[in-house]
Amino acid sequence: MNKNEFLEELVDLMDTEEELSLETKLEEIEEWDSVSNIAFMAFCATRGCSNIKPTDIKAARTVGDLYNMVRDDSQV
Repeated sequence: MNKNEFLEELVDLMDTEEELSLETKLEEIEEWDSVSNIAFMAFCATRGCSNIKPTDIKAARTVGDLYNMVRDDSQV
C-alpha cells in the first residue's frame, strides 16, 4: 500500500473531510478518537498487520507514524 492509498483509507476510516498528510498530527484531527482507534486496529487486522498493538497506536503522534506501522508490519 502506497502513501496515497493509505491516506485515502484513513480519511474513509475516520469519516473526515479533512485533508491529511503524513505530517498531520493526530491530536489535531477532530475525528481521531477511541472509535477511530478501534477502526484502525480492525483495518490493521484486515491487512494482516499482526504485530501492531493498541499501545503502538496510542503512542503514534502523526499520520506518518500510523503509516509506518502498517508499512513496516506488512514487510515482515
